[in-house]
Amino acid sequence: MIVWRITERQYAATPLDGEGSRRFGTRWNHPGRKIVSTSETLSLAGLERLVHFAPALSPSNLASIKILIPDESNVQTVNPLELPSDWRTYPAPESLARIGDAWYDVRKTLLLKVPSAVIPQEYNVLINAEHPAIASVRVMDVAPFTFDCRLYKPR
Repeated sequence: MIVWRITERQYAATPLDGEGSRRFGTRWNHPGRKIVSTSETLSLAGLERLVHFAPALSPSNLASIKILIPDESNVQTVNPLELPSDWRTYPAPESLARIGDAWYDVRKTLLLKVPSAVIPQEYNVLINAEHPAIASVRVMDVAPFTFDCRLYKPR
């Protein structure tokens, strides 16, 4: 399985460490857990990143990271129909972090597939950076990444 991540270039050297989620938490986890957030496509990774930028900010220091996860890796999938009705709101409801925390703490699977709040028909893939199978995950490519200026400049 190929997944994608977009991050600031300064963090591209260590894309699988989960340090950002450990320090700050995410929609799907509380601080203290090393989780790497990725997307099934580069375009979804871009949209997931874009929603965090201020409208006039030019995100010029980004890198795309192509990651290979062995096909035999165990995956747990969150069914969007089983989520609370407010799961797409911002800030995210507490219940989502509890779901991710429970998955992380059990360490049964390397991966948790979660629906994207940006495009709920598509999925993000969370990687447990402290799961023993993390050693099988490989970074295939790191490249500069830029958005078309029409996406973030006011008109």
